Amino acid sequence: MKYPKISIIVPIYRTERYLRKCIDSILAQTFTDFELILVNDGSPDSCPAICDEYASIDSRINVIHKENSGQGSARNMGLDIAVGKYVGFIDSDDWTDPNMYKTLFNLCEKHNADISMCGICHIGRGECRERGESTRIEKNNILYKKNFMPLLLQDSICSHSVNKLYKKTMWDNVRFPVGFLEDMHVMPKVFENASRLAETKEKFYYYFNNRPDNTSNSFVNRVKNSYERGSAFRYRYTIAREKYPEIQKIVLNKAASHFASAFALMKIEQNYMYEDRIKEIFQFFQSHKKEIFSLKTFNLRVIIGVAMILYMQKIYVIVYKKLKKI
Repeated sequence: MKYPKISIIVPIYRTERYLRKCIDSILAQTFTDFELILVNDGSPDSCPAICDEYASIDSRINVIHKENSGQGSARNMGLDIAVGKYVGFIDSDDWTDPNMYKTLFNLCEKHNADISMCGICHIGRGECRERGESTRIEKNNILYKKNFMPLLLQDSICSHSVNKLYKKTMWDNVRFPVGFLEDMHVMPKVFENASRLAETKEKFYYYFNNRPDNTSNSFVNRVKNSYERGSAFRYRYTIAREKYPEIQKIVLNKAASHFASAFALMKIEQNYMYEDRIKEIFQFFQSHKKEIFSLKTFNLRVIIGVAMILYMQKIYVIVYKKLKKI
């Protein structure tokens, strides 16, 4: 049996307004030797019917219907059945340039790269803008682990999973965590399996973050976002401290910054469900206070914030609330 070169995995939940544009952009790829795995994560709208409709007209499409358990779980189910030499991910409210997978595939094949990546257009209020991407290269670049891992750990290489193409073997012992900010947590594990990264600055992936039903700015999700980013950088710090000590200060600073914000937000909310996480963050600062206070390159705002959390919590929360209002 001849297997496709690429498996493209799309987790789907409540995106009926955007799903057709997403699928159409994939089917319009100039690289055609792929399978498209649509994972309906128990979507309560018309997404399941749209998936089945497309599968009936294109034999490259494989549809999975499952109970809702989150984006990470849906991606993992796609990985479990993918048969391509390479694998890629697309979110169901985003879309791609027709040349995205042809370019990424050719980069991997030409340079024997384990991962290839392109730039991202962040779509919001009608414009395309660059966000969170490195400016260290002109157009194309080949990086080796000693170069790309420090960049990824400090988030100079963006941690989105969707603008990349991976040899499927990169995922042999890795799966997405089921929860919030899956990409932040999983990318270091995937990149650790790689030896060579190829990238282009061409922006082939369109990331849509202006949905009217998007709740990412709600208070609850701001708390989750700060906490999960802090947790992700705490994990990255353990890698940096062991293997890339030249950047451990930067990574620790990022972990402390996000944890300090999460701590204040949880205290403001005064929700008993946050009590364990508040203790966890406090213990993190207790364990690393010598490193935090002794690093001359540390952000002064973070140092002051950590000091106040350790010794003047009530004052810190009051100051945080006032600064946020300003």
